[in-house]
Amino acid sequence: MARILVVDDEEQARHTIHEILKSDDHEIIEARNGEEALILQKTSPFDFVVTDILMPAKAEIEAIWKLKRSYPDLKIIGISGGGRTCDLVPLLETWEEGVESILTKPFSQTELAENVSARHEMLSAKPETPPHPIPSRARGAMDNVDFLYSPVWEITRNSLHSYLCEPMLLGVDGRRLTGEKLYFHFDTTSRCLELDIAAVYRTYEKIYNLAGQEIVVHFIIPVHYSTLADGKMAQRYIDECRRALKFWIKGVVFEIIGTPADCDDLPTVLQRISTLGKSTFVRIQPSFGDIDGLASQGARSIGLDLRDDGRPEDKIMRDLEAFAERARASNILAHVYGLKTISLSIAAITAGFNIVGSDVIAFDLEGWGMDNFLIKPIDLFKTYLKGKAN
Repeated sequence: MARILVVDDEEQARHTIHEILKSDDHEIIEARNGEEALILQKTSPFDFVVTDILMPAKAEIEAIWKLKRSYPDLKIIGISGGGRTCDLVPLLETWEEGVESILTKPFSQTELAENVSARHEMLSAKPETPPHPIPSRARGAMDNVDFLYSPVWEITRNSLHSYLCEPMLLGVDGRRLTGEKLYFHFDTTSRCLELDIAAVYRTYEKIYNLAGQEIVVHFIIPVHYSTLADGKMAQRYIDECRRALKFWIKGVVFEIIGTPADCDDLPTVLQRISTLGKSTFVRIQPSFGDIDGLASQGARSIGLDLRDDGRPEDKIMRDLEAFAERARASNILAHVYGLKTISLSIAAITAGFNIVGSDVIAFDLEGWGMDNFLIKPIDLFKTYLKGKAN
């Protein structure tokens, strides 16, 4: 049973949601607005908030946003639609990323109940069995391959966003190969599939170990475009994800990598993966074609990986500004990894990237545990950058 706060300015809407969730033996409390929600949460904390995200007053949405910032572990399910309009687009673009999921009116009783049930399992359960071993068909490609987990910060929410899972190959000279330098060694679609599956199983090992410490974090798992473009490979990958991750799959962001600059079947690829996890990212090159339709096709964010970019910083900075502007114009979030210097990290933040992975910061904080990152918000990140810049 979960304690759930239902927030809506319409009494009938609150009553309907109350009745749906009460049938599953949850404890339900109602609030008419965001201020009431804040008071109730301080008095007796809740596990979930189910809230209208288009209440007429902007102040009400800001109060719910404050609730999430004050209680980052609180799970929020947003409800949108219903025919009302208001000038809240900039605020919602920032706030919605903190929502576990969004249901659009009209929704069925089953949709709401299952949504709450799935997230309640993630909140209260721990994996009962150790991780499955990596399937033998995927194990063959794993010689000298390991997986790195780097913190990725979300600028707009002032918090840790997730941990990026990235394969790493130990080269013959002892150097670690990541990004495009690594993927050069996985030159067939079958080997890419094996690598993608191995990343899923290794990530579950992380989830299992952290759950034992009562730490819950999100992870970004890369999956090759070629894996999802082939129907049979895509189905095998999805089956392995469900087998390995089970209900924890809703705590995973899947990121499509190796996306061709011009690909007609990207909508199909997005459709295959977009319903699987918490959300879907797409990693692209700056020269990627039209991005206007990606958000409506299921992509939450588009991003760059700069780890192999050896160009002068001024040119990279210009690309960062142009890329962030393209994302804003297309109503989609922007993320970037592999920021190798303090100046590039600052440039990405000021350009307006929503989600940032800075190699230089992660390297300096390498001794930190994942639980430390959870309690260290982006304020620390900014302070750290300021100190280094000076």
